[in-house]
Amino acid sequence: MKILLLSNEYPPYVSSGPGVHVEYLSKQLSKTIEVEVRTFHDQELVDEKLSVFGFNSKYKNYDGCSPSIKKPLQALSTCIDFNGIKEINADIVHCHTSDTFLGGILAKILYKIPLILTVHTLEIRRPWRKEHFGAIYDFYLWVEKQALEMADKIIAVSTSVKEDILKMFPN
Repeated sequence: MKILLLSNEYPPYVSSGPGVHVEYLSKQLSKTIEVEVRTFHDQELVDEKLSVFGFNSKYKNYDGCSPSIKKPLQALSTCIDFNGIKEINADIVHCHTSDTFLGGILAKILYKIPLILTVHTLEIRRPWRKEHFGAIYDFYLWVEKQALEMADKIIAVSTSVKEDILKMFPN
């Protein structure tokens, strides 16, 4: 069995809980199964059962668009790169944060593998991001909704997140 973890963060680029979560999860899982982590940065690590590859799209030119959507477009581009630059050879794709959900959706559809989501928070619970991202916030809400509805398994990191998911996505 091999699992693919998609994450915005992985050491040494960790600035929040999801990055810490993916770091420890990947190390524990790799004690018994193969684990590949694909990130938004520039890492490359190949160990016995753990490999980490960065797909850094911050150098892609989105200078023709509004600064408020440049970073989200780079994230979306990275999710496409996760699926297209290096073929996925895994039995499961496991995503963390809405930044990676599109990558997981694509992997589920294109590679016919189950999609697992670990939800740390819901975008709908972070409305202040609309001010920063503008219209792209609505896109993230849509991606999150699609991912939650398509997921084969959803893991909530807390009781309150679980309650939010059940309230916002009752089916």
